[in-house]
Amino acid sequence: MRLLHLLVLLALLPAAAAGSSAAPARPEVLVSNEDDGSLTVLAADGGASRLLPLGPRPHNIALAGRDTLLVALQGTRAIAVVNLVTRRVRRIPLGAVPHDVAGSADGRRAFILSSEGILILADLSTGGVIRRVTLGGRPHDLAAVGDQLWITDTGARTVALVGARTARLAGRVALPAPGHDLAATPGGGELWITPWTGNTVTVVQPRTRRIIARIRVGRSPQHLAFTPDGREAWITETVTGRVYAVDVKLRRPVAAVRVGGSPHHVAADARRAYVATSPTSLVAIDIGRRTVVARMAAGANPHDVVVR
Repeated sequence: MRLLHLLVLLALLPAAAAGSSAAPARPEVLVSNEDDGSLTVLAADGGASRLLPLGPRPHNIALAGRDTLLVALQGTRAIAVVNLVTRRVRRIPLGAVPHDVAGSADGRRAFILSSEGILILADLSTGGVIRRVTLGGRPHDLAAVGDQLWITDTGARTVALVGARTARLAGRVALPAPGHDLAATPGGGELWITPWTGNTVTVVQPRTRRIIARIRVGRSPQHLAFTPDGREAWITETVTGRVYAVDVKLRRPVAAVRVGGSPHHVAADARRAYVATSPTSLVAIDIGRRTVVARMAAGANPHDVVVR
């Protein structure tokens, strides 16, 4: 009987080892650097970092699935697709200059937004363009909420809704001011939209398509991200070098952390908020203590940031 137990354990060891090696050893923070055309890959705890060449002016970035990163290359009419396991980079030509990107949860599709007024749906397995949607105007950023894409327009007081599966325009929702960045709370119950100009964040309920709150944040809120528990939104303000913590339930800022420089995009995990800050830094903020705990070297003019 003991021999049988030993044989079973030995048979299970390779499978257990393979399963553990599939998961990342520790979380990574990914930062696009516009001026040197690179991607900085850092350990979230401030450990080793790596620089990957991407191409001209990498701007907004997003995950497609767990192991694929999409990068809008504003210096060319293509996106870069990065395999985060092998670190290999390939490109998908678009015929338009990309500004923002989003990926499907299964990692099969990419949604690319061009300020030329076009939304592009691409197949990541074949590298081909599936569909183009003409939106018009000056579309800026997009967020996937359920089976719909929400798209801001810096020249219009509306946010557009496009079906993620059909890539067809499904309607528009009126806003008090042109929108800039946008993000959904975990679970998609609320969509927060920062203004292109002004100091008021608009909160929309995607299910009803209605505005349910407006929140004043600093002087000029720019980019935002939610903590994984959905309790707080962290919002950058480039003009003052601050990052605000906003209580989602109370609908008001509860802290302001000065990071200096020009903070752009922000991402958060359960412990820290990570801020891409020009000219060359990734700033880590302890969410509980509301203090800067690390300044890590990024590339030249870091813009967007993702936690993997």
